[in-house]
Amino acid sequence: MKILKWIWRLLKLTRSPIFAAFLIASLSLNFALFTGGTVYSIASSAFEHVTGRYSVASQHVDELATLVRDLDLEKKVNTELRDELASAKLISQELHIQLAGLIEELDSKKQANNELRGELVSVKLISQDLRAELARVNRQNKN
Repeated sequence: MKILKWIWRLLKLTRSPIFAAFLIASLSLNFALFTGGTVYSIASSAFEHVTGRYSVASQHVDELATLVRDLDLEKKVNTELRDELASAKLISQELHIQLAGLIEELDSKKQANNELRGELVSVKLISQDLRAELARVNRQNKN
């Protein structure tokens, strides 16, 4: 138990210096990572320039840039195709409306045609009746 009290007192006394040390270590590490990345980039560029050989990181950056360009192009083509599809759907709807109008007009013409055929049949029957009557009258006049 005394050991725990002693450790606790030690931590209380060294709390501020420990936090300060962690803060300084964290800032130092962040600075080292930032400058390390910059130094690596400069050294890599110099190496590539001098030797003409690209590092793996540079190749990946180039490949990523190519893939991003390809993806952007595919998105553009996809958008254009969607626009074309939408206009094709509108044209299809307009054609369906026109077709419905033409079908309705055709049906009305068929109905009118059927009515005219019915009238034609009745006119033919009347004509036959009149011919028969005329023939009968002519026969009576001859007699």
